[in-house]
Amino acid sequence: MGRIHRGVTLSEVTVSLAIIIMLALIAIPQYGVAAVDRDADATADIVREVQASIDAFHQARGRYPGTVEADWFPLNKMVTPYRPEVKRTMIERGGFGEAEPLDPRLSGPAGYWYNAETGSFRAFVPDQGTPGATQKLFERVNRYAR
Repeated sequence: MGRIHRGVTLSEVTVSLAIIIMLALIAIPQYGVAAVDRDADATADIVREVQASIDAFHQARGRYPGTVEADWFPLNKMVTPYRPEVKRTMIERGGFGEAEPLDPRLSGPAGYWYNAETGSFRAFVPDQGTPGATQKLFERVNRYAR
């Protein structure tokens, strides 16, 4: 009489586990890239809308606004996709002659940067691990800014 096989061997479990781990190693980084892309696109849309409002103000009045208004943001809320838990982000003021913030990384309470002298509006971005990668994301997010 033949032996009845009930269960799986250790080698079958090991092979199955190795396949699952390999699939996870492929899928998890792709999820991270998709999240970065989603947040970057949402932030770029905000920069475009606010910059358009700043430019419209300048055309109508011949000067740039002293502050950025909350109603220039989507849903009239000063928020950044990079910090969804913060209900009202701050805007750092640029100094005289500054075309861009000195440090593009998102740190401290400010999510955006505005220079009332030049009408330049920028969004800060999270640190990407290297200065080059952070700068690349900063340029992508602020592609609609002047």
